[in-house]
Amino acid sequence: MRIRTQSLMGIVPLFLGLGAVIAALVFYLERREMLWGLKEEGAGLAVTIAAFAQENGLTRMAELSATKEGNEQVGGPLGKVMRWRRAMRILAFRSDDGRVIFDIASTASVAGAVLWTQADLAALKGDAAVFSRVERDPKHGLIMKSFAPVRDERAAMHAAICVITDANSLDAQARNGIRTAGLGIGAAFLLGLACAIVVSMFLSERVQTLSDAMVRATRRQDEPVVSHPGLISEINDMDNTLNTMISVLRGVIAKTHRNLQDLEMYRTEEDLAEAFEQSYWTPKALVKKDMTFVVRLVEGNRHGDFLDLVEAGQHVYCITGRSAEKGGLRSARKASATLRFLGHQLLHRDLEGALEMTALLFEVADLQLIDWDAESGRMVVHKYSRKKETFGTEEITMKPSESRAFHDLGDEVDRRFRIYIGNFPQSSVMALMDELMLIVRSVEPIPQGTMVLISRGA
Repeated sequence: MRIRTQSLMGIVPLFLGLGAVIAALVFYLERREMLWGLKEEGAGLAVTIAAFAQENGLTRMAELSATKEGNEQVGGPLGKVMRWRRAMRILAFRSDDGRVIFDIASTASVAGAVLWTQADLAALKGDAAVFSRVERDPKHGLIMKSFAPVRDERAAMHAAICVITDANSLDAQARNGIRTAGLGIGAAFLLGLACAIVVSMFLSERVQTLSDAMVRATRRQDEPVVSHPGLISEINDMDNTLNTMISVLRGVIAKTHRNLQDLEMYRTEEDLAEAFEQSYWTPKALVKKDMTFVVRLVEGNRHGDFLDLVEAGQHVYCITGRSAEKGGLRSARKASATLRFLGHQLLHRDLEGALEMTALLFEVADLQLIDWDAESGRMVVHKYSRKKETFGTEEITMKPSESRAFHDLGDEVDRRFRIYIGNFPQSSVMALMDELMLIVRSVEPIPQGTMVLISRGA
């Protein structure tokens, strides 16, 4: 019995430890991934509603929110959002005194929750213009609050939007992930327990046989001490096997722990920002008629850069820019929200209004949008600089078989680009892009930023 107990005490705790490590990591990763998505969703909703309020006026929205019929008449994102997410509360309040302008609670699950603090107002007036946070409310449990500013014609914040969402499902979904992982962990634990019992029973039987032989030998002096040849060696082999199995299991647990740490994508905020920006590292290309458009990051990982290619009817938009937000994760989140918002605005309002609204709401450092009209062949480059506080517009005319590069990599890179493109025409746009990247890497220090390459066929 002692051998069996020692076997179980040596093996079972190892499996219990392995299960605890895996369950804790699964819960941690699942919850953080869902929390990231929830915050992104909340921030996007707050920004969309703030833009809607800025466009239609807070007074008009307050009048509509006073009645149920008025809420149904809101044809913009407010009405859609309220129908889309049931457990939601949308408020608008003044940034100077915190007075509520309107308050719409879709259900009682978030009505009456604690609203904002002075720290939230200070963050809105400071660098964190758009942000989300999750907290526990004494009455409603886990809730998420997302804030976005509402600005006037002079870009000064005079009010703010607060979107409160029921986030109690966050822990429940994470627990479901733990239960799923627990099934596999339990199966492995039962298998290890069965192996330990079988090995210990077999070893105990051999030891009991040897013990009985020793007892008989002490009673009858003429009987050999070892009645079964090789039994002691067999017991030693079994004992060594058991010890080896325990050592192997300890090694498996240590290796599993290391692998789970290595496979975790978002161990720090810097890792999360870097993983988020991986979607921008692959160049994006689009061909329409005789025009080819390519956008890409140059020697990437300058957090806050964003880029996209948008095709809307007869128009192609090449979007590049950089957020003014500081910090890897915060700038990456701001870049994502900026790009999503601008893409939405391009489909629903005039181009100049969309650019101005995006620049004011998201405080971008630089923004460039190249608009090409396939019907007229007209190409216009729109640029915004936060440092210069200016919007610039330039119309571009491209000749057949001409290529042009638009970038924010500095004057020296621009000079080398012009020389190379003017003297060494390439057979394909991607080949030209590869050559331009080699030119960028020849400059010291290597610049970082975004680049748009546009080529017109013959």
